[in-house]
Amino acid sequence: MTATEEREASAPTLWPRLGIGLVQGVAAWLKPHDHVDVMATFDKGSEAATKTILQDIEVLTIGRAPDKAAANASSNAPPPSELPVTLAVSVPDAEKLMLADVRGKVRLALRPATGGVFVATNGITETKL
Repeated sequence: MTATEEREASAPTLWPRLGIGLVQGVAAWLKPHDHVDVMATFDKGSEAATKTILQDIEVLTIGRAPDKAAANASSNAPPPSELPVTLAVSVPDAEKLMLADVRGKVRLALRPATGGVFVATNGITETKL
């Protein structure tokens, strides 16, 4: 890999606003500049498997898309179960996130404010629970 390719691959990129379902409670606490882990659940044969695909990713923005916010305000509907979240990711991480979003169900886990450690994991399946 050339120096230019390495720089481009590691440079943070503003990920397009992506609707990511948030676990109840996390959405109320999530704010810009927080850091999250990204987990994805996939159907794996006869059972589901969940894997942490990205760790310690900065949240840039969180909120409803403008058209949905206006619709919800006028109808007094409850907040949506998914909120668009913009994350700062590198190009390779953006590819992982896109594949996980297309092929699985993506969720965020809020990291401690003081930072956390990176954890190597093999993921989990239903039979291992």
